[in-house]
Amino acid sequence: MWLPVAEFAYNDSVHSVTSITPFRAYHGIDPTSPDWPEMPLGEGEAPMGKGLAARVLQLQAECKRKIIASNTYQKKYADRRRLPLDLNKGDKVLVSNRHIHSTRPKKKLDWKFLGPGTIVEKYSPLVYKVDLPGVKGIYPVFHVSLLEPYTTKGTLPHKEEPIVDTLREYSDDMYEVEKVLERRQNSAGVWEYLIK
Repeated sequence: MWLPVAEFAYNDSVHSVTSITPFRAYHGIDPTSPDWPEMPLGEGEAPMGKGLAARVLQLQAECKRKIIASNTYQKKYADRRRLPLDLNKGDKVLVSNRHIHSTRPKKKLDWKFLGPGTIVEKYSPLVYKVDLPGVKGIYPVFHVSLLEPYTTKGTLPHKEEPIVDTLREYSDDMYEVEKVLERRQNSAGVWEYLIK
């Protein structure tokens, strides 16, 4: 029964990113604040309606307070994991392969970072364009959460293989299968084949 009231309260709350209400973003206007509890009752109107209107407005105000408190709580704990990085043009960085597919059979066996690459342009404190030598087919703009400063001090020697060999190239290469050696069904119900 009170779900529409909570929905309206959310849509009438100012969003932290856009600085406007979702209602205004969708409809182009803010909803008018009702003043029904203070409206004089006309002849034949139910006096209980005034009490219900006051209860709805109180519930909307409470929902707005809880939404703001929830957003503040979530931001506090999300900010603990965010490390401020101040990167500049020309800095060397490693790029996380979190959203990059490679030819490795399992993600677990793949490199966690690609690079080192060089920052070509800084669009904002959160967005950077990175030149990754030997990498093709990847949009070169990354969020700062996917970057890590590259240092040679105290690190193991970096991989010798070229990055381009490990990235999945979408091409029309065809291979002739000599023999199907084995087949199995994985936990998702998809058939997997071992071929020669």
